[in-house]
Amino acid sequence: GHLSSLLCLCGNLHYTGFGEVPIFLRLESLEPQGLGIMKLTHLLNKYFTDDAIWEKPAGGFFIRVVLKEKINLHKLYKECLNRSILINPGFIYNDPAPSIRLSYAYATEKEMEEGIIQLKKIIKLIHNL
Repeated sequence: GHLSSLLCLCGNLHYTGFGEVPIFLRLESLEPQGLGIMKLTHLLNKYFTDDAIWEKPAGGFFIRVVLKEKINLHKLYKECLNRSILINPGFIYNDPAPSIRLSYAYATEKEMEEGIIQLKKIIKLIHNL
């Protein structure tokens, strides 16, 4: 499996009064922000231009991706988690749009690409149900 904020092994959960909170620890250093943003933006341009919109962030660790078609984000989150892919659905940020946040902080370009390809398949699967 992959261990990153986009692709991760989600077996270690920390239990709080608010529910399950995944805790991810990684000893390697963070990808320089600009390089991570460029890699993930390139992959979104390659695989998601017909399905979503996004803006290049000025900083941080996530790109906000707004899906062009409405989707059940709870179902998307669960389906991704079942495949060891971690997305941050927009509803956890009180975002009314059908949005997700994708991290570029720790994943390699190969891991990002594998995650984006799987995410696209999962979205297509949910839309076809």
